[in-house]
Amino acid sequence: MLLYITTGEPRDRKVNPLHTIPDTVNELFYLAMREHDRPAVVQYWQADRWMRDPDWRFDRQVIQVALFLTTRLDLSAGDGVGILGPLRPLWLQVDFAVQGFHGVPVGFADELTDDQLCTAVDQSGVRVIFATDRTSTERLVRLRPRFREQPVLIKAEGAEEGEDGIVGGAFLWSRGQVLDTPERAQSWRATARKVDADMIAGVHFGAVDKKVVREAYTHGDAMSFVRDRVERSPAASGDVAFFEAQRVTPIVRQIAYAYVGDGDTVVVLPGTRGAQALHEERPTRLVVSESWLAGFADDVEAKVGSRKLHDRLAEVVGERLRWIEPTSELPAALERRLLEAGLPLPALALQGKTPT
Repeated sequence: MLLYITTGEPRDRKVNPLHTIPDTVNELFYLAMREHDRPAVVQYWQADRWMRDPDWRFDRQVIQVALFLTTRLDLSAGDGVGILGPLRPLWLQVDFAVQGFHGVPVGFADELTDDQLCTAVDQSGVRVIFATDRTSTERLVRLRPRFREQPVLIKAEGAEEGEDGIVGGAFLWSRGQVLDTPERAQSWRATARKVDADMIAGVHFGAVDKKVVREAYTHGDAMSFVRDRVERSPAASGDVAFFEAQRVTPIVRQIAYAYVGDGDTVVVLPGTRGAQALHEERPTRLVVSESWLAGFADDVEAKVGSRKLHDRLAEVVGERLRWIEPTSELPAALERRLLEAGLPLPALALQGKTPT
């Protein structure tokens, strides 16, 4: 799939992946699902093997989630839907599905304490909350009696329906539970495309200095973020974006929008496969946490010296790597170490600094 940036300048069909960068995440998703040249939009490790969802299947999964929420649970525009757990395909599916019917996808950070999570859930007013793995499911089941409104819990696995307000993943994905017709899919898309750029696209609750902090971003905010990355590091056919970060943040969510939306990039979520998948997949883009970068630098410097950082990274992830996206602002000392080693870090994350 090739789309190109509309800037008034001559189009370069070899480097610019988006024909026009739309105003909303909903429109970006619609464009990304129209053609299916990449082998998968999301690749993830499950049951000891790689699972690959091509665009057409990912599209149907998002619509399935949206229709389940709106027809089975009676959610509508303005309703909040929570998500807790590590980054999995379900995270992205819920984000796109809820945005599509003009609801509000609400993320909850794993680092929230039990008391903080209860506070965040109550403040958010979510009617439904998803768990993306077993650990998160067990935590939400344990804490659910403490939530003021006791939202419906949808867990990643299990087949039961509605047991004390808990829905199993098998029930969610059962085609028999939702009348998924082309007409309903088209109606969902038509509704999704009517969202305004100033509407909330996502909310995230985290903890700073032992306090619960709420962050929100509009569709316009998210698309400004996407536009910056597309213009500075255009996608190319065969791109692979490897997400090391299990900790989901607003930045991680918006980076994922950019890679799903460019139409060329395969988003790799390694799950328990971890670092071994880095060597296997040879990514062109790496989305990593500060702790991963610091640990990598420490390990290499302890063995071979700082000048070998770049060489060692090439050994680990291959020669195709051209872009490393930190998921948070880096400390100045770490930033300089990585820059001096020649690692391909984006200027925005580094505040435009260059080594001297």
